Amino acid sequence: MRTRRVLRGVLGAVGLVPAVAVLHSGRILWGGRLRESAPAVDAALVLGMAHHNGVPGRYFAGRLRHAAERALEDPSLDVWVLGGTAVGEELSEAEVGCRELQRLGVPEAQIHPSPEGCDTRGSLLALLRAQPEIQHNRLSIITDPHHMVRARMLARECGLRCAADPTPYCPVTVREKSWWVFLSHEVGGLVVADCAQLAGRRVARRCEDILRAIDGCIRPHRRLRHAQIRSADSAAQRD
Repeated sequence: MRTRRVLRGVLGAVGLVPAVAVLHSGRILWGGRLRESAPAVDAALVLGMAHHNGVPGRYFAGRLRHAAERALEDPSLDVWVLGGTAVGEELSEAEVGCRELQRLGVPEAQIHPSPEGCDTRGSLLALLRAQPEIQHNRLSIITDPHHMVRARMLARECGLRCAADPTPYCPVTVREKSWWVFLSHEVGGLVVADCAQLAGRRVARRCEDILRAIDGCIRPHRRLRHAQIRSADSAAQRD
């Protein structure tokens, strides 16, 4: 009898997966397209992403292009580029992003690196530790449309007042596999963010570990990155 109840519970949980995936996909696709035409802010936060030997990847380049346009439109706007150093890299995402902004014509005085953090939440917390006064500023977040809903949730969890400003220069379309891979990644990330809000960060970490284990089975090359993020999370908790 007990086995049957457990089996029904497992089957019920599995049956929820498609519904959760559809619901969260809708939130990501709808929420990620909401953009203020020109947010009245003091500073913009550009969330870092992969680079290749100092050259921003396609997604990162799209974020930086949008940030450069914002900075050139408003010479008083401070632009913070976030992101630490990935495994095997010598340069941080923040350093690479700042160099690219300068190449795009943004004056050096407007550009500020925050070269710590292995994921979105870690990068935001690192910025807050280094620049606690920034929580009193009006901020915008510049990232990809898929990433925007979760990024804004995490920023608000950290105590930052942020307006959404997703880049219009996302390099992939629905016809490409990477568009769907990115969407599935963000669905999992949004589940974790919801867990943090509803049940606390400890439960969210357990959920995240399960999802990373699944991702590691599907994409083994991601395991090293997951290990780096876990190590950084553990260090932050000790601090």
